[in-house]
Amino acid sequence: MGSDPIADTALLEQLARDVLERSCGAEVVASSESAWPEELWRALDTTGLTRVGVSEARGGAGGGWAEAAAILRTAARYAAPVPLAETSVLAGWALDEAAVELPGGPLTVARGDLRVERRRDGWILSGRADRVPWARESSWIVMFVDRRDTCLVAAVPSDRPRIVRSLNLAREPRDTVICDEIDLRDLPVAELESPTGLVSRGALVRAIQMSGALDRVLELTVEYASVRRQFGRAIAEFQAVQQELALLAGEAAAARAAADEAVSAVAAVTGTPSTRAAHTRREEVAAAKVRTGIAAYEGARIAHQLHGAIGITFEHQLHHFTSRLLSWREEYGNERRWATELGRLLAAMGGEGTWRRLVTAGDPVAP
Repeated sequence: MGSDPIADTALLEQLARDVLERSCGAEVVASSESAWPEELWRALDTTGLTRVGVSEARGGAGGGWAEAAAILRTAARYAAPVPLAETSVLAGWALDEAAVELPGGPLTVARGDLRVERRRDGWILSGRADRVPWARESSWIVMFVDRRDTCLVAAVPSDRPRIVRSLNLAREPRDTVICDEIDLRDLPVAELESPTGLVSRGALVRAIQMSGALDRVLELTVEYASVRRQFGRAIAEFQAVQQELALLAGEAAAARAAADEAVSAVAAVTGTPSTRAAHTRREEVAAAKVRTGIAAYEGARIAHQLHGAIGITFEHQLHHFTSRLLSWREEYGNERRWATELGRLLAAMGGEGTWRRLVTAGDPVAP
């Protein structure tokens, strides 16, 4: 990456837009429900967009949270049906932290009822992880095994565990991964300090993606309201519809602001996604996941109300985005889970600490 972060971010965003405009049309998103979009993945991978946020020393493309967020938000605006976030910011981060070179192909992460047992000169991995994103299409699965105050990370080829296929509401793969005593002796294994780092990072990623999808939902809804005519004029000319459009615009703006604030706060710690920054700035991440989750629900409700029945038809694009919004809202913790976490964090600061935190919320180095 260059010396001007703003210019780098703008160039990467434009590159992602160009690639997705050519390779991720509505027909690609629709057909991905039955077939892996190989051409789309290849287009993203050959441009290095799948590895932004991972250090060049480990086979990544470099860059920080701002660059990664720009790409993820842009991909969400196209409902790109590939594990872009999982490969770069989630699995890529873990491998980077573990000093492991990134393997080729799409990657994903798994965390659940996993356990390791020490046998002779190596580890044996057993257990299962549910709702693993894109497990069936990934070349490697990075397993997170919680161990008291630390986390064991193991990179496992996707042909080692058993994979039971399942889907989320958006019909994206969310598979069950079953490990039947997998021998880890010949595989990369490392220990990370924070067992909750993946959850914080995943929550921030989903907040970024929801903000991008909401921008597209707003565009589609404004466009539809401008061309749909009723009683001799476009429905966008009716005051009641204008009010709903304004509310939708407000939700999209709030989601983007919350996600941007969290990205800025996390990036200010070290700048790169390959750190514990998302965990150390947990308040901002919690606030972003709560606010974008609320916006996802309200935004989807308003958009479908204004579109009417056409918005849920297979042929229309809207459901590709709203179904993702409602799915991503639940992943890595929903609003209730993160609101509880945010309340706990603020309560632990005490009255004076909470006040100081609130009045310095825009300061990336606030205590």
